Amino acid sequence: RSGILNDTIKTPGELAKVLGAPEFTTGGFLHADEASLEKLCATGIGSFTISGHVEVYSNQIIIDEIPYTTTAEDVMDAIDEHMKNNELKGVKNVRDEIGLEGLRIVIEIKSGYNSREVLQELCRVTPLRHKISFKTRVIVADRCRDLNLLEVLQTWVEFRQECIKRVYQFRLDKDTVKEHLLATWEKIKHDIPGVVQMISKNTDAVAKENLIKTYGLDDTQAEYLMEMKIRSITTDRAAKALKELDDVRDRIAYSNKVLSSEVERKTIIFNELQDIIDKYAKNNKTILVPELKE
Repeated sequence: RSGILNDTIKTPGELAKVLGAPEFTTGGFLHADEASLEKLCATGIGSFTISGHVEVYSNQIIIDEIPYTTTAEDVMDAIDEHMKNNELKGVKNVRDEIGLEGLRIVIEIKSGYNSREVLQELCRVTPLRHKISFKTRVIVADRCRDLNLLEVLQTWVEFRQECIKRVYQFRLDKDTVKEHLLATWEKIKHDIPGVVQMISKNTDAVAKENLIKTYGLDDTQAEYLMEMKIRSITTDRAAKALKELDDVRDRIAYSNKVLSSEVERKTIIFNELQDIIDKYAKNNKTILVPELKE
């Protein structure tokens, strides 16, 4: 993750070493070698064999993880179909024991049959082992493009930067308006009683004109004061407004920093990803194993 953000990962091969094997929520095994994973990162295209996880005993086989894109029902239906066609002679019975503890399919082996040979047949005729293909075709700037994995991640980082720029530009515009109004208190803070008297003893037009001339306010700031209730123009309110003004100016400074600094935007992306990891991360379930040699 950080390698993409700080540009230390520059080639698909370097990326492959960081990413490792594709992860599937259903676990199981991914049969691949380093060269095939590098090819996936370099081209965005790949095909791998994935298989479920089983426990093999002399009289039964227990399936507790199945390959991604298939279901327990698919596996059991395939077993039933091939049992009826007399293609799984070593299978005596199959039971669905899926419960609160998760997936569990129990396959009973007939006496006199080798359970590992039966497992080989199960892998051949059921979805317990099958191929899965990758092709990273994405829409970028309203165009459909085939990208390698490094390009996908780089494009995503650029997209996230643009999102962050829009967010902080919106915040900057909002805070700039607020800062201008709060700056009114900075100009009148030494003469709160005089401001109250000026507003209360004159017509709106005269009071507004005098505020602009006496305190250096502009039209918007004078209107901001005129719309307040007299009881709201106090030294306590001024102190709170000046504290808020400091906070707003700090936010404006940070927004400008984010908008002008790619490093700052990437730091935000990194921190967002770290928060996701802290909240939702789980250990990998899919295990990388050598490619099958049939």
